[in-house]
Amino acid sequence: MDLFSILGQEIPKRYLSTILKTGHFSHFYLFIGPPGVGKGKMAEEFAALISCDKKDTLCKKKIEENIHPNIKVLEERTIKISHIKDIQQEIYLSSLNGKKKVVIIKDAERLTPEAANALLKTLEEPPEDTIFILTSSWVYILPLTIISRAQMIRFSSLSFDTVYTLWKEKFKKKTPLPVYDGTMHFMETMDIREELFSLFQSIISDKKRKRVYELFNYGMEKRGRLKDLRSDLLEIWFSFLRDIYLSENNGIINLYKREEFDLFRDKFKHIEVSYLFESLSFLEKGIIFNINFIIWWEYLILSTYDILFGG
Repeated sequence: MDLFSILGQEIPKRYLSTILKTGHFSHFYLFIGPPGVGKGKMAEEFAALISCDKKDTLCKKKIEENIHPNIKVLEERTIKISHIKDIQQEIYLSSLNGKKKVVIIKDAERLTPEAANALLKTLEEPPEDTIFILTSSWVYILPLTIISRAQMIRFSSLSFDTVYTLWKEKFKKKTPLPVYDGTMHFMETMDIREELFSLFQSIISDKKRKRVYELFNYGMEKRGRLKDLRSDLLEIWFSFLRDIYLSENNGIINLYKREEFDLFRDKFKHIEVSYLFESLSFLEKGIIFNINFIIWWEYLILSTYDILFGG
């Protein structure tokens, strides 16, 4: 019988099931993989299987509501040192019924440097009865000192059939699947995807670069919101460029814009793929090193013009 409810991810499921069977727990697990593939959900279910009896529905409900005394789930836009200090105080309290305590930190790439340093000290000398589970979609942003101490568990992209099943059966959607990128994360980012697509279209029709400063100003005006979305923004933006390059081979991501990308492909048949990935690499490093958002945004716009029309 499958101990976990999420679809797909058979390898992590088998691995975690073996751990539960043997009782040989590590003090620190790092769940890594794309956003929207079940990392956070599986972390919570793993914690429930550690702390709850099979038929104890109240215990599982407490975990879902984040009020279980043995399970702490931290999910914040920015994870500050104050959050880590709160956890440090809680893990040294007595465990309920002598069972292990579990701390789940979702999207651990959101740790501030100060919070990461404080967490590292706890991971170096953790209480014997405490298990840490961190999840991350952007593991390269995490300090190597944290990564090196983890038992790493990799989560893969979801198959098209799995995403389609979730879309139709779990979320009761009657419309066609709008995006397929191997995740369900697109459901949380459709608004920003539509917003970015409008900007992308404005570049497509602007070979003489008359709207460059208008696009720069857009980033300036929206920087408070966009800065926190840089990882999603970059992934979505490059899905547009990728769809122009690959749509001819039925590898399109933005299914709901297939007709538009077919037209784009006819217009841009000679995209310089090497430059596309060079730009992607630079922008990823900009996220890692947290360079000024306006500089980052301007490079995104200018590199897109260069990719489409030549530098």
